[in-house]
Amino acid sequence: MKTRDAKTAALALRKKNGKPELGALITLYGLQVPDRLTNVIAAIDESRALLDLPDDWDGNGTPGFSEHTWSRAAEVLIAFATLLATHHGVIVEDVEMLPGANGGLDIDVRSGDRQLLFAVSSDPQREIRFYGDDGRRGKQVKATLDPSSIPHWLLVWMTE
Repeated sequence: MKTRDAKTAALALRKKNGKPELGALITLYGLQVPDRLTNVIAAIDESRALLDLPDDWDGNGTPGFSEHTWSRAAEVLIAFATLLATHHGVIVEDVEMLPGANGGLDIDVRSGDRQLLFAVSSDPQREIRFYGDDGRRGKQVKATLDPSSIPHWLLVWMTE
């Protein structure tokens, strides 16, 4: 889904009062998404097909994916991508929503050498786990987060 590199995308952001302008909000499957986050919109749209997978879709007894789990994952992706663009002027280059463990969904986000994987459980009571790797430098991050409060340090780490 790579459409352009992060530096080109950051330069393409319009500025309004010194802050990036992400365009109008569009409604996608009941979720509000800034229309300049085209890779995020594409990932969310493509991931809807996961909801059509039945239980045991992989032949290993894996449950299908619920609308609630999908919505929770999409909301995390939108929040993270919006904060990254707003606070750091970086638009994620490549992003996918993928099947995770036990009916959960994984969100794979890449920008430059950085890769961040969010694991969204099918259990709405569980915090979201994430793992990040900075590629060649050998620095990793790993923790959990409350989806309503993405830590600023994680945004900074993604842009270093």
